[in-house]
Amino acid sequence: MISQTPPEYELTQDGNVWVAVHVDTGVASQGDTPTEAVKMAREAAKLHEQPHAPGDDNYQTEMLERFGIDKEDVTEGIDTPDGMP
Repeated sequence: MISQTPPEYELTQDGNVWVAVHVDTGVASQGDTPTEAVKMAREAAKLHEQPHAPGDDNYQTEMLERFGIDKEDVTEGIDTPDGMP
């Protein structure tokens, strides 16, 4: 009897794009091939697992401006333990 380990990634195809989802974290990425999608999802999952903290006010203002978000439209912070969605 062959025992199988659970997959680290679930792969699906959406049109011409492959999507890989890291099973433990739910982090997803995409690629033109299954291999590329898993490679990108692996990198994203590693980044997700690293310690992180919100930037200071100047950094947050810079990011809002970079992405064209009006600071007045942001009324509340992200309500999660680690500050991430």
